[in-house]
Amino acid sequence: MEDKIKYIYDIHTISKDHGELYLWYGEEGEECIVFDCEQLYGDLAGIIHFVSQGNDEMQKHHKERLIEELNKIKDNGSSK
Repeated sequence: MEDKIKYIYDIHTISKDHGELYLWYGEEGEECIVFDCEQLYGDLAGIIHFVSQGNDEMQKHHKERLIEELNKIKDNGSSK
């Protein structure tokens, strides 16, 4: 199944045409995923929910790491 999963780190360009949404990605924006806007609109609430949830988890993770490192500095008196 992994060969059917494509990880997209960064979207290069977003455009629309004829009721379709185009997400261009890749090093030079040379690859594209096309969504039907009507179908995507119906899925938007779920997409927003999962993206917000994922972002909250990552922000919590980063905050915990920052606090941990700041406590190390505080306890040791330096950043080394």
